[in-house]
Order: sequence, then C-alpha cells, then structure tokens
Amino acid sequence: MMADGKVLVIDDEAFIRELVCDFLSSESIACSKVATLSQALELLKDKSFHLVLLDRNLDAIRGEQIIPRIRRIHPGIPVVIMTGDHQFNENSLKRIAANGILHKPFKFDEFMQLVGKFLESE
Repeated sequence: MMADGKVLVIDDEAFIRELVCDFLSSESIACSKVATLSQALELLKDKSFHLVLLDRNLDAIRGEQIIPRIRRIHPGIPVVIMTGDHQFNENSLKRIAANGILHKPFKFDEFMQLVGKFLESE
C-alpha cells in the first residue's frame, strides 16, 4: 500500500470523518476531512489527493451531484461513495460515475482493502 497516499474524506457526520481518518492514519495514510461540499471544493483546489471518500447524502446534496464538481477540479481522481443504503450497488455506481462503494457500517479490513486498491494503482 502507498504510505504517502493522500485521501480526502467528505462526510457531514463527525464520527465517520474521525473513524475513517483513524483507519487511514493507522496505516500511515494522510487524511484530510471536511463536512461540507464548499470546504471540499476549496481543499481540492489547493491540494492534490489520490482518493476521495464521499458520503452519499451530504446535507441535502446527493453524492451523484457532487462527483461532477470534484472531477471538474481533478478529472481522474477516484471517488468512493460511503453509504448506509444497501440497495445502492455496483449498477448504481456506473450510473453516477463513482469508482467504488463502501457500505456503512464498514469493517476495518474491508475498508482498507478497498482503499488500498485505489492507492496501489497510483
């Protein structure tokens, strides 16, 4: 796994942001976390990331509406949707042009396996 990978976590729940960054930090992966779309877009303009972990329901905005805005700033960046909606599946991903899905609540091993897949491909 790429220890110098940088991941941006976008989630309006503080608990999820902390948990995800704790997971990443335990594997020496740098993590930035924000609660809102505007914070995320500002950070994406100023810094480069290898992966975005995006809450599907961010305040009143759906992840699918956010992905095009992220890709306007960083066209090739992988975006993984985090959701508690277990009806949301691989077919849903294709529709919204996301690269992966993490169903909440997620376990450390499955989380790191998916994140590692994206960071190794860098």
